[in-house]
Amino acid sequence: MPLSFLIAYAHKLPTNPNARLTGMPDWAPQAIYDVEATSAMPAGLSIQARDERVRLMVQALLADRFRMAIHRESKEMAVFASAPVPDVCHAFNGGQGRGLHARAVNMSDLASWVENWTDRVYVIDHVEKPTED
Repeated sequence: MPLSFLIAYAHKLPTNPNARLTGMPDWAPQAIYDVEATSAMPAGLSIQARDERVRLMVQALLADRFRMAIHRESKEMAVFASAPVPDVCHAFNGGQGRGLHARAVNMSDLASWVENWTDRVYVIDHVEKPTED
């Protein structure tokens, strides 16, 4: 997979061209790597807990192999916003050009999923408070 995708995955960033990931060398988006790894995951971990452990392992791999360091900063930017629904299962199928099919997901999950294909850097799970007349 491209190095830029590994970095985006490890740090829960979208993979779209307008992504929040900046400052990579010019060669990084075209660099392709095969990563083979094994780990011992405790039995009974949720999908989210396993995914978070894998992300931390990829972060460690990037720091070790590429001497990668992350700098985080805040910027004001245009966003899309969505309203939340109860947190449940977090499962999606499909994607850009194939339709999006999900069962028992919340708006935060949807925002994270679709920000990979938007022309905005962020898609935020947000509720507008009603105005009083």
